[in-house]
Amino acid sequence: MKIPRYVPSRRDDITVKWEDDQGSSLDDLHAESDIAELPRPAFAWSWQLVNKDSGGDGLLHKGEQVEMVIDVKNIGVGKAFDAFAGLKNLSEDKINVKKGRMKLGPIPPGETRTATFLLEVKKGFEDAPVPLRLDIGDKDTYEIEHEKVLLPIGAPTQIAPSVAAIRVVSEAGILSNPNEKANKIASAKKGAVLAAKGKLGSFYRVEWGKGRTGFVAATLVKEAPGAHASFAKVSGVQPHEPPTIRVANLDTSHGGIEVDSDRFTLNGQAADPNGMRDLQIFVQHENDYRK
Repeated sequence: MKIPRYVPSRRDDITVKWEDDQGSSLDDLHAESDIAELPRPAFAWSWQLVNKDSGGDGLLHKGEQVEMVIDVKNIGVGKAFDAFAGLKNLSEDKINVKKGRMKLGPIPPGETRTATFLLEVKKGFEDAPVPLRLDIGDKDTYEIEHEKVLLPIGAPTQIAPSVAAIRVVSEAGILSNPNEKANKIASAKKGAVLAAKGKLGSFYRVEWGKGRTGFVAATLVKEAPGAHASFAKVSGVQPHEPPTIRVANLDTSHGGIEVDSDRFTLNGQAADPNGMRDLQIFVQHENDYRK
């Protein structure tokens, strides 16, 4: 008997029925199974738009093809066995999702994988953020996260030349586009030297990883002509993550829970680093849901 990886901890009564070769029934055998669930993965992520044809400002422009790059990190205690990332087009009148699903494979705890999607922007769409739904999950454990994302748009801009390198003077967030409210995709420590790829307004476009660029505010850096750029003090970040729900008096890591009374009190804590707007609790007994 094979138990699927998504099965939670549980106890079940088992009855084995016997009969002899004449078809006569023998005494039933009664037993109890105790299944311990696998440690679960959990996913954090960041995303950015890469538009090489229009200078790489991280914004959507009419009539161009762009890549949407998503970094997915397993922040859970268990392994993701068959992870994936996918996009659901919520704006078919504005964009075409030419490549919208990617297999990420196994992701052990603490490791990161990258998915790249291809989008085509239609020429006649309105100047408003473009909504998509992002799905990240593991097929084997049924751990899946969903998020509605709004892709930023803007008029094409020319990135001005700059010095070849800059030095971070105060710990700096590296953003997906030149806007202080843009997604944070990496962090640079004080003293980090980054290769500069031009300047757009009050932001430098910098290389923060191999083949990866982003924007850092000019107020957090100073020019460092002749300095050698390095990734040593730079790391990617994944600020988007799911809420956590912890039940204080219930440990299912070693198997199902057995109680000896007709009442059982649950208490715990729910938290969301990105802010919690609505919390609903459902308790299921067979097909009876209670809220």
